[in-house]
Amino acid sequence: MNPVEHISFEESQSAPKMLSLPEQILMRPDLALVGTGSLSCIRALYLESARLGKTHQFFPCLQSAQSYAAGRHGKALEDLLNQVLRIPGVGGIIVYASCMDVLSQTDFEGIFSRLDNPKAIPVYALLRGPMVKRYLKPGKMLQNIFSELPESTGAISKEKRFFPPPAPDFQFVSSALQYMDTMPFLLTAGGCGGALESAGTPKKDYRLSHTRFNDIQMTMGVEEEAASCIASDYWAQAPENRKSHVCLMGSAVPAFTGTDHNAIVDQASGLSVLDLGCDGFTSGISALAWALKTLAKFTLLPQAQVKPGLVDILGYCGAVLGKPEKLESGMEHLRKCGFTPLFWGEGVFRGEELPQLNWVVSTAGLPQAEWMKEAYGVPYLTGIPFGSRQMLRWCNWVNQCMGRENVPLSTTPTPQPVLEGKRGLLIGEPLLIKNIGDFLTEELGSQLPALAVYAPMPEQRRFYRELCPELPIRYFGSVEELR
Repeated sequence: MNPVEHISFEESQSAPKMLSLPEQILMRPDLALVGTGSLSCIRALYLESARLGKTHQFFPCLQSAQSYAAGRHGKALEDLLNQVLRIPGVGGIIVYASCMDVLSQTDFEGIFSRLDNPKAIPVYALLRGPMVKRYLKPGKMLQNIFSELPESTGAISKEKRFFPPPAPDFQFVSSALQYMDTMPFLLTAGGCGGALESAGTPKKDYRLSHTRFNDIQMTMGVEEEAASCIASDYWAQAPENRKSHVCLMGSAVPAFTGTDHNAIVDQASGLSVLDLGCDGFTSGISALAWALKTLAKFTLLPQAQVKPGLVDILGYCGAVLGKPEKLESGMEHLRKCGFTPLFWGEGVFRGEELPQLNWVVSTAGLPQAEWMKEAYGVPYLTGIPFGSRQMLRWCNWVNQCMGRENVPLSTTPTPQPVLEGKRGLLIGEPLLIKNIGDFLTEELGSQLPALAVYAPMPEQRRFYRELCPELPIRYFGSVEELR
C-alpha cells in the first residue's frame, strides 16, 4: 500500500535545498514557461513563479476537462504559443506538460510544427509528473533542453499580461474544512499539493492528507488502494485527533481516468466517508457552495430543532474571505445581545440543533442557506455590514429575526461626503463589495461604484449570475477586459 502524504507549508530546515524544475527554467530571463493542464496544475505553477518574482515569464493555458476529452486542448495551446512567440525578449519556450497531456497523448510535435515562428525560436515540451516518473527523468530532460538552447541574449519584459489563475475546487473546500469535525482527504496521483495555500489557517495547523499513485496504478484502478489509504491514515491519528467524518475530494487525474468515488466510500468500512466531489478542473467558489450544502444535508437530522439565540455563520472560508477577524464587529453585536454566533460546522456538527438565524457572509453559503430555509424554515441574512449606517440596519434585521427590539436609526452619524463626485471600481466577493459600495455612496458621497468580479472561467460567471441576479456585476478574466 502506498503511504499517505500530508500537506505542509513549513519548509524543513534539515532537508537539502534543491531547485525545482520551474525554478531552473525561470532563472534564465529570456525563457518563457508555458503551463498547460487542469486548474490545479496551472495554479501550482503560478504560485511557484510568484514566489520567485517571475510571473512575467509564466504563461498559463487553462484547459477544461471537456477540451481534453474532445481533443480540443491542442488548439488552445497552439494559440497561446503563437502569442508568446510575438513577445519581445523571448529566447525560448518550454511547455510544462501536465499529467493530463501525458494521459491524452498531446501531439506536441504536431502543435510546434504549425506555429507561426519565423524567428525559429526554440520550443520544447517537458514531460514530468507522476504519470511519467517510472520511465522518464525530467531533470535530465531539462538539462538536455538547456544544452540545445542558444545562449541568452535578452530578457522578457516585466509587463503583466495574465492575471493569476483561479484556485481549484479542492483548495476552497479544504480551506473550509479546516475548522470542522472532518478529516480532509485528497485523491490525487501526486503533485497537486502545490496548488494549495494555507489561506487564513495557521500553516502549522493545516490538515490535508493525500494519495500518490503512478500511471499503472491509475490505469488498473485505485479504488481499493485509496480506501485502504484513508483507513490507515485515519487510524494512525491519535484518538483525540480523530474526526467524525472523512471528506473525500478528487483531482484531475482520478477524474479523467474515471476513478469511482462511490466505491472508495463503500470500501472504507467502519468510517463515515463523504464524497465532496472536486476534479481539479472546477473553480473553487462553485465547488465550495456545493460542498457546504452537501455537508448540511449529510449532517443535519430530520428531527433537528431550533436552539434559541443561536446564529450560524454560513459561507466563511479562508480562501474566500481571508482571516475571520473581518467578521468580528458583527459577532460582537450578536454576543452583546446575548446571542451565540458560531461558524457553521465549527468543532462538531450539531445534527439535532438548528440556528434561529443564519448569517451568510459569502455567495458560497447561499445554496446552503436557501436549502436550510426550505427544509427547516431557518431565515437568513446576507453580507458583511460596512460602516455605521449598515451596521445599524444589520443590527435591526438581526433583532427582527430574533424577536428583539430595534436600535434607533436616529443615532446614525451625519455622513461626510469626502468622495463626492468620485467614481469607483470595486473588485472582489460579490456580497462584500456590494456593501462596501453602499458605504461609499451613503456615507462618503461617491457616485455609485461599478462592481466587478474576476471570473475567467464561464462556470464562475454562471454561478454568480444564478445566485446574485439582482447585483449589477461586471465580469473580467483578462487584462483587456479589466481595462
